[in-house]
Amino acid sequence: MAYDQIQYSFLGRLLRRKRRSLNLKQEEIADCFTGFSLRSLQRMENGYVLKNKDKYSAISDFYQCPLVMDESLRIEVAEFEQELKTLFSISAGVKRFRRLEHRLVSFLNVYGNLIYFSHLTRIYLAVVHSHLYGTIEDLELIDLLEEEYRYLSGDTYLFALLLIYRASMLALTKMPTEYYDRKASSLLGNPVFSFDEIYYDIGQLKVHETENKYQALKNSPQMKKYFFRFHVLDGLAHSEMETKNYEKAYEHILQLINDPETEEKLPDPYLLHLHKRAGIISYVMDDYAKCYRHLIAVHLADHSVLGYNYLLLFSSMERLGKTDEMKKLIPSLKKNEFYYEQVQYIIDFYRLKYSDNPDLSEMEDLLCNQLPERKVPGKIYHPILREEIEELVQKTHHYQKLADFIRRS
Repeated sequence: MAYDQIQYSFLGRLLRRKRRSLNLKQEEIADCFTGFSLRSLQRMENGYVLKNKDKYSAISDFYQCPLVMDESLRIEVAEFEQELKTLFSISAGVKRFRRLEHRLVSFLNVYGNLIYFSHLTRIYLAVVHSHLYGTIEDLELIDLLEEEYRYLSGDTYLFALLLIYRASMLALTKMPTEYYDRKASSLLGNPVFSFDEIYYDIGQLKVHETENKYQALKNSPQMKKYFFRFHVLDGLAHSEMETKNYEKAYEHILQLINDPETEEKLPDPYLLHLHKRAGIISYVMDDYAKCYRHLIAVHLADHSVLGYNYLLLFSSMERLGKTDEMKKLIPSLKKNEFYYEQVQYIIDFYRLKYSDNPDLSEMEDLLCNQLPERKVPGKIYHPILREEIEELVQKTHHYQKLADFIRRS
């Protein structure tokens, strides 16, 4: 991963986004630095590469998101990129991807505040998560990449495009999947895009053709390969969910859960992902008993996998009258156990709610002030949060809090 012009172009675009997030004007920044003109700042932010590379570090420090051009960090991030490429090239198994996932998370826990290196690492981690679990939770990264992926180079550019394409399949991008089809179709022979060929095929289908596509694949030699079978049925389940055919989506997921090869891989991350998807679909169908069964299985195997879906689990348990079980479950969730800070705020809220003497003002602050600032992705979760706020304001009479939440969401 050489420090070529395109990588510096990406850095310049990151600095542009950071300035805007701080509500600072270009003129204000240029005035703070001697010998750094407004024109130079504009060129930097537009992706042109400045000869004086020290300016990048100076601006980063000014924004309090340091740029550490350390050789050991550069090498480590380059190794992440190379290993991820290798894993796709050799069609590596789940364990290899999980080991890389652990290394990426560990790196971000230490260097997550560093601009540029942390962004590249987040790209690699999001690709690993999408490959292992079929989900993409770093929506902030997707928003960034949709606008800035053209400024990346080499394999990192390829991974960014892969990530955007998968996100478009999950309806997480501003632009529809069709917008990215041409770019993705030219890369389907690449090992990195090997599993996305089926997603690409599914993406081209009309709703009524989905089942025909599945039947055509059902007896193919490829379906004998577990991972291919997984991605076919998982992709079809997503397609059915998009058309609100939830029962059919659940049927596809259940078929995978009951697959003999899946059973052999317990407690495989793929199985946890399947139970999570089944739990989400069950919740949408208002089948809270099924939702509970699937999501509690994930919780018992690996707390960190559920993430935002603890909202669905807690909501289902409340509707099923399992409050005593919740009081025992919540203390088992340790602080800093979750990659996304928003999840920790959700856990903290329910920990307060089911404590002996709940502090209503602290609960209100968590739900109405701290949590919305960090955004909880997914429309499925917002009604649950709204119900909790409605219950709170009935006790606190702070009705403006509810109005503010509705306006923000």
